[in-house]
Amino acid sequence: MENCCSGYGALIMDVQISAGRFKGKKIRVPDTAADFRPTKQMVREAICSSLQMETVDAQVLEICAGSGVFSFEMISRGARSATMVEFSADRIKMIRSIVEVLQIGSQVTVVSGDAKDVLQRLSESFDIIFFDPPYNENELTELIPLAYSLLNPYGILLFEHSTDDLYASRFTAPESCKERSKKYGHTTIRYFRKEE
Repeated sequence: MENCCSGYGALIMDVQISAGRFKGKKIRVPDTAADFRPTKQMVREAICSSLQMETVDAQVLEICAGSGVFSFEMISRGARSATMVEFSADRIKMIRSIVEVLQIGSQVTVVSGDAKDVLQRLSESFDIIFFDPPYNENELTELIPLAYSLLNPYGILLFEHSTDDLYASRFTAPESCKERSKKYGHTTIRYFRKEE
């Protein structure tokens, strides 16, 4: 089966898992909301390649999950588990349908709710956290320290933002953190590594 989530209405794009056991699987994204912007495949592949040595058996958290494709990519590449946080009920329904199609329910937890509220409630910690909020949302950018606090020692938080978002670009890295960034045109990925 090549396509997941095929039972929805108008389709605006397909996002494809690029490697691992689900390589080539396409996730159809039926969402026209202005703030819905899945990470471009080229950027996602670059991120996943940079995490290649850390993905196997990792516990992953995806905040503002959208289509959930980052988590699905991580599971495909050998991550132990993925927790996806998403506010939209329609997107939660879509994510759950993909989980069912891929038969990975034992590895995935889907949490519906406001990102700040969910992060404050989570009791577990993670090896890889991917945070891709709607661009230019300063209040969400300020959740970075809260998300960072959920990392395991030597874990990594990836924050995606618009390259021209000056607030996000200047946001101070958490303490005990080694930081680097990579630009992909209009997209910047900041890597926050927990150094303990």
